[in-house]
Amino acid sequence: MSSTQTFSKERNDIADVKESVKSGLKPVLESGATLVQHLKEDTAEIAKSAAAEAQLRFEGVKTKASGYLETVENEVTAKPMQSVAIAFVAGALLSMIMGRR
Repeated sequence: MSSTQTFSKERNDIADVKESVKSGLKPVLESGATLVQHLKEDTAEIAKSAAAEAQLRFEGVKTKASGYLETVENEVTAKPMQSVAIAFVAGALLSMIMGRR
């Protein structure tokens, strides 16, 4: 076999290997693309679920805070002098604590 024939055969072998690798990688790339798409969809679903849960919790906190505010308003209306005295003492304590820093 001449060197030209050997070179030609090696070139054909390399081309065959190259084609074999390409055809072997195609399913891997396709499954990788499918995996990425599934991950994207799953992440979007998780984000929507988390947002809905956060919204529910926010509404619960908002409802509780509204109830506490109403209770405080009722107490202040029922006992205005006591409320002013408590607010004064709380303000004086905070002023002393903050003044020391």
